[in-house]
Amino acid sequence: MKVSTTQPFSIVYSLFEHQYLGFLFEPFVVQLNSRNELTLQFQSISSKNVHEFAQNLEAIDFEIVKLTEAIHQDTILKKFNLKKLPVYEFFSKIFDAEKGDKLLQEAILAYIENHRVAILEKILTRQVYVMGGDGNPLWQRVAVQQNKSKVHFHFIRNEDHTTNYFPIIRHEGERVAFQHRKARVICDDLAWLLVENKLYHFEKNVDGKKLKPFLNKSHIVIPQNVEETYYRKFIANLVASFDVFAKGFEIIIENHTAVPVLQVTENTAENQKKINTLFDVQEEQDSEENVDAKIIFDLHFQYNGYSFRFDSFAAEANVKVEKNGEDWIFRKVKRNLKLERQKINFLKESGLDIKTGRAALAKSSAFQWIQSNRIKLENEDFVLQQLPNSNKKYFLGYSSIEVKIEEKQDWFDIHTIVKFGEYELSFWELRNYILNKITQFKLPNGKIAFIPDVW
Repeated sequence: MKVSTTQPFSIVYSLFEHQYLGFLFEPFVVQLNSRNELTLQFQSISSKNVHEFAQNLEAIDFEIVKLTEAIHQDTILKKFNLKKLPVYEFFSKIFDAEKGDKLLQEAILAYIENHRVAILEKILTRQVYVMGGDGNPLWQRVAVQQNKSKVHFHFIRNEDHTTNYFPIIRHEGERVAFQHRKARVICDDLAWLLVENKLYHFEKNVDGKKLKPFLNKSHIVIPQNVEETYYRKFIANLVASFDVFAKGFEIIIENHTAVPVLQVTENTAENQKKINTLFDVQEEQDSEENVDAKIIFDLHFQYNGYSFRFDSFAAEANVKVEKNGEDWIFRKVKRNLKLERQKINFLKESGLDIKTGRAALAKSSAFQWIQSNRIKLENEDFVLQQLPNSNKKYFLGYSSIEVKIEEKQDWFDIHTIVKFGEYELSFWELRNYILNKITQFKLPNGKIAFIPDVW
């Protein structure tokens, strides 16, 4: 039935379950009566006709309509049905439990899930309904919960060393009864849960697979024979990312200050030739190949003895699992991910793009970067270090050059002093190295210092 654009109307999004594709949304415009109520006069819309109703729609509605159309059955067929099979044959063949095309099936479902997440993130303030079996898009109104709910995972370790596992959901402080209520997880990657006529979403990016097993059961029993594997792998990961409450084993939460550490290493085998020294007999210099070798900057963060590599997908905490006799202890070390990202941005702004946690520069460029940014790194509380078992140690401290002019009667003397940490020497002593383009030499403490290019 056509909806008149000259009379009041509204847009709604109707949720239905496809036999193979899971939960989908279809947009409808619905005529309103004189009391501004929805009537049974409705019309499906798509990108072909949505502009006819533009006067009553917002920009976000055009976005949602486009997203829903992208996972419509017809769109899926055009995108993935390359052999042009009939609709039923395509779906039954691809999604057959035993002989189906698993790779294509996974590709289709992943594509749909990505779009479904995008739709749900935009649909919070829109009118949502569940579609009836007869195709009525207004069968049941859905109350989309604006605020995110919390999932608390509970473990109870029994005397026989079996463990009961179950989640508790709370929304705005109230417990949500969802088990044995015909609840449905309509999105897996970021869980959205439909309980009766309420649609919930969750803090901390809970995925739907963690809720599905409990829709029709009160708890899961972990048998004793798989306890160790389950505790070390599954529970440890759960403790790291979510709120976990335990009885029968201990969870210790530790909060420490994060210290950013840049580890500096050379990516070539240790060169066996001697390094030139200003303080001993001159020896054979490094080969050009070694001088131009790459220096690796590896970023990690130390939390009072715990060291974690930077990872853009890191959980809010890392967990160390300990077993003492028959007792289990989970040490949850919370990470300051906001600070870690700030340090990453600082390095990028300073010319070291280390977004993946590691960066490589040519040796001369690497030590030039360290020299140019040494004071800023100290101000940002960075620690520069090398592997303790490395045979070749580099000077990573601050170097400087001071020029003093001493006036005489008819002339003046120029004295230039170079400092590498605690060591001082005359610039004249570096003259031959600079003229011969030798960029490194050994300090009395055995560390190798680099002469900055600008010198």
